[in-house]
Amino acid sequence: MTTDSISNSDGFDESTDFPNRVTTDEARDRLEERLFSAIQAGENTLIDAPTSLGKTYQVATTRWRDYPEITGGEPVIHIHQTTEARKGAVEESRAETGVECRVLRGRTDACRVAAGDYDDELTAPNGHTPSEWFDWMCDVRNVTFQKAHRQLSNYCDLPCGKYCDAVTQWWDISDSDDGPNYDVLHTTANFAHVDDLIEGANVIFDERPEYGLTFSDQERIQFQRATTNLLDHRSDVPRAMIDLKSAAVRDRPELQAELRAHFEDKVDEEWLFGRGETHRLAPAIGRAILDSKEVCAGRYHGRDGRIEVVMDGLSGDIRHIQHTPDLSQARCIIGLDAFPSETRWRINTVDDLSQENVLTPAERKWWRRNERGLEIKQLGEATRSYTQGWGEGAGETRAKAVVQKIRQLHCDSFRSCISPSSVEQDVRQMMADAGIEKPKAMHYGEQKSRNDFSNDSALNVVLLTLLGQKSEEKTFYEECTVSVEQESDSQRIMKAAFTAFEPPVESGASAAELSFPCSYRLSRHFRSIEC
Repeated sequence: MTTDSISNSDGFDESTDFPNRVTTDEARDRLEERLFSAIQAGENTLIDAPTSLGKTYQVATTRWRDYPEITGGEPVIHIHQTTEARKGAVEESRAETGVECRVLRGRTDACRVAAGDYDDELTAPNGHTPSEWFDWMCDVRNVTFQKAHRQLSNYCDLPCGKYCDAVTQWWDISDSDDGPNYDVLHTTANFAHVDDLIEGANVIFDERPEYGLTFSDQERIQFQRATTNLLDHRSDVPRAMIDLKSAAVRDRPELQAELRAHFEDKVDEEWLFGRGETHRLAPAIGRAILDSKEVCAGRYHGRDGRIEVVMDGLSGDIRHIQHTPDLSQARCIIGLDAFPSETRWRINTVDDLSQENVLTPAERKWWRRNERGLEIKQLGEATRSYTQGWGEGAGETRAKAVVQKIRQLHCDSFRSCISPSSVEQDVRQMMADAGIEKPKAMHYGEQKSRNDFSNDSALNVVLLTLLGQKSEEKTFYEECTVSVEQESDSQRIMKAAFTAFEPPVESGASAAELSFPCSYRLSRHFRSIEC
């Protein structure tokens, strides 16, 4: 119920001369035209196109080698935000006749040692299992996987050896003098940090990437110790993180000059792997802190190249680090998003993105209602947290009742759910207990880059709402399809655009008649959003 078949149905009575009328085929033609024009011009462009218009499919199934006048004869790199999204796009490419694709996989996909298959057989430094060691080195200390893999192979004999799939997968990527030997290369966002891969390529981001490093307490302590270790390694007098903060906050030029000298050079592998507390980005982050200026409320912001740092001037804690890859050498950067935030796109990609809209706001509203068959509805007015104290209070009981009621109304049409990751397994079990043979679920956030529920006509949604300075989980249950939308970046409030279908005729009830016993009513009143 998402294509032109709606307008051809007996029940469709919209005037064909409606000024904002646009069919799905027309909208997809516009998407192709915007995409091809931006790539041909080599312009960095953010394309705003509604969900389910076929953004991923368009990129994944085009025989790009047939259009050298569009691509400039350069590779097309399709960057996804999750491995599941990448997997789906690869399947679409391989199903399309004549399309050749390549895939670059992350460490846990490509290396069985990093995936934990040999954790019971091998021991990494400091008594860690190999998978734990890789996670610590790559995710916390920001060491590249190739360096970490080489270091571990020097420590013990790895079953994958020097011909590990994580290494050999690159052999089939190199371009020949006649251009790339594939139409599209699928990978995930971290590979954008590989300069040799990005240089000269047409890079297409499917949904906005996030390159911010927000430290947990453990990781913040790790970085502060890494900074102290680097200063101790390079300075003739005892220096620590507190000196770095003092030099920036108290504007001490002599101390700044002294410390800056210790952060000029990159770290070598002997220091990086020889000490327990190190960080590959320590020199760049140190320079950014020394160049930082107060921006507001005691927060200091500094930049060094593609590294940006936000520091608490009172405590000296690092609040945020932005490590955006250098995309300046790409032929062009294309962003695809259904609800783009230009500011956050520019922070995470390039500064000079220009936005192109596939549909006007009025056309978008018409298309969503009449082509996709989406209608925004709201149920319930009570305000209470479902997931806070999950398993101890009434939230889990209410959730189970809602699942059972929607199952009763929609029968076999209801089989999918989005929930906070913390309760995803419990929700799966509730759906199974309600008689759903193969319940499908994903946690909130994945719906932006996965299309698992594209064929479902009724969808139960459990949403995670972020309110205020700290995260507080609140859940919403509703029969709906497809769309979960973000309101305002600055407000940090996630709200829901619920889209409901009428239940099957045999159920004898409409969506508006959905009701529950008083103790099981919907958890939270929210403002409906029309897009």
